[in-house]
Amino acid sequence: MTRVDELLALIDDPSRPATDPGQDDDPLLALLVHLAFSDEVLQEDELALLERVRPGRSPAELVEWCLEVSAEPLDFAALAVALPTVEERWNAMRLAARMICMDGDLDDLELKDLSRLASAFSLEGDAVRTVVREVIAEAGTPHPDHLMRSLAGMFWEELVPEHGGVTGELLTVVPEGAEPICAMHFGEIEVAGLYMEGLAAHFESGADFVPWERVERYTRVPVPGAALHLRLADGESRSVSDPRLRDLAQLLDRIYGIEAIEAEAGPPGGL
Repeated sequence: MTRVDELLALIDDPSRPATDPGQDDDPLLALLVHLAFSDEVLQEDELALLERVRPGRSPAELVEWCLEVSAEPLDFAALAVALPTVEERWNAMRLAARMICMDGDLDDLELKDLSRLASAFSLEGDAVRTVVREVIAEAGTPHPDHLMRSLAGMFWEELVPEHGGVTGELLTVVPEGAEPICAMHFGEIEVAGLYMEGLAAHFESGADFVPWERVERYTRVPVPGAALHLRLADGESRSVSDPRLRDLAQLLDRIYGIEAIEAEAGPPGGL
């Protein structure tokens, strides 16, 4: 497994043990630092991702390291040497997209950073759109048929669905008259409920019901610090941090008719 594959696997699988701290001059780690620190502010989720790829360092040590690395220009020549194949460069783009898009949002500066990286790697066409789409999906109000069929053939890694609506605390946030599809549990613990009108869940901000029409985008892969981010139409967001809740992203993919990420893996055209 190449270095970029190792880092990508480490980020995409929250259960994978972080064992290799890497080297201070690792160009891939430098890439992540420059992307995270481009606004000179290290956000909590960005710090969580860096903790995954640089285990054994305290938050203060990581910040100090980021300051040192970001003080020097990103060495694209070193990146090219470290990533000699087209496949490795595509995976480096995927790695960059996960750092940039982990909160479910993408601003103009971040888009420019990804475009510059694609150009440096000589990846033309829809390279940026392809890697962003692996992390962020456009949402909106799903078709009722998709909602009803979403559970058919769904592979559940952690959650256990049960027919009917939620109970307990989650029931208090569900609008009266909402039509239930299923509740989702970890063993005896109820964590979410799927309704024709929206999603009820225990988010980081507390129990809440999010109507489908409020959801603009969501993250498709779990990132350190959050298994799922929902970006809402009014500028708000909701997130769940427990990595076992990554099943929710797969469920949303099925609801919105989006192809599985595995089907998109690899350079377009089989390069």
